[in-house]
Amino acid sequence: MSQKYINVDGYNISFTSSGFRLVTTLLTSLLDTDYTRLLVDEPELGLSPEIQGAFADWLLDPAKRGSYLSHMAGVVLATHSPVFLDRKDLQNNVVVDRLGSDITLRRVVSIQELNALQFRLLGNRFETMFLPSAIILVEGKTDHAYLSRLIALRRPRSTVSVIQTSGDGRMREVLAIARQMLGDIARSPYAHRIFVVVDARHGQGLIDALVTMGLERQNIIVWSNNGIEFVYPRTTIEQRFGQFAGPVLDDDRVVINKHSVTKQELNEYVVNSLRGDEELPTELMDKLIRPLEELLFQPNIAIRGFISLPLIEQAANWTRSVLTVVTRNTQRSAM
Repeated sequence: MSQKYINVDGYNISFTSSGFRLVTTLLTSLLDTDYTRLLVDEPELGLSPEIQGAFADWLLDPAKRGSYLSHMAGVVLATHSPVFLDRKDLQNNVVVDRLGSDITLRRVVSIQELNALQFRLLGNRFETMFLPSAIILVEGKTDHAYLSRLIALRRPRSTVSVIQTSGDGRMREVLAIARQMLGDIARSPYAHRIFVVVDARHGQGLIDALVTMGLERQNIIVWSNNGIEFVYPRTTIEQRFGQFAGPVLDDDRVVINKHSVTKQELNEYVVNSLRGDEELPTELMDKLIRPLEELLFQPNIAIRGFISLPLIEQAANWTRSVLTVVTRNTQRSAM
């Protein structure tokens, strides 16, 4: 198609945006009855998200295809954009995986696979959609203050939402609200990303109820003791109260080496003293922090054919070194 002979509102098409010209090229190729099959590599290039959506809706609509593209036996799109995924006929989506020199193709057969694919196309980051990377439900005010501050200090670039439910009795209610937004949690991209933290003493049947609602059992953290005070950094507490065997809870107060303070006072001291590099209790690390951080670090792992952050950094460093050599040689030639 020569741009020389195409006018748009009285102007030559060469004066329109590159996106408009790309869409026109795609439509012209699709509507050309000389072709019965068309392979399009990265149709999203140069197109705004709005135009991508409009073009994808048109292309994936059976009625539109029957009206405009009845001559087409097949159209194959190779894309990095989740906009072009077919959400009505899942098996129209084919994942191309590469591991070394081995290339495999597999059809998407479940909504879980489609969600996982869409998540990968978004860079394995919920922040891309302005959503938290993970959600942690906790019981009380002190749990919320401590865990939210600790996670923010340890992973400042991640978005983790710590939600206070005001007791384990309301956790089912909060999770029900999440289900209204996400649908079936077990089949959503958040299946592995919702954690619940409860004390050793909690409501009867709570754990089984949360699992029934779609939460993964390994993401339900039950402390071995009854209180967040048992997983505060030991060194932080010893800086103020000296060495101790362990806190003793007395209703709303905590006794440490004969010093009695309220739970709120101790919480405020610990939270204000946090730096993010403290040695944390083994239980806290093993049950919550380590699984959470492994989850947050997933974008840095190369998944089959996908490029990881370390590879991008390696390429950037290589490019910089080449540019340095070129600059030096240019300077020598000038001398």
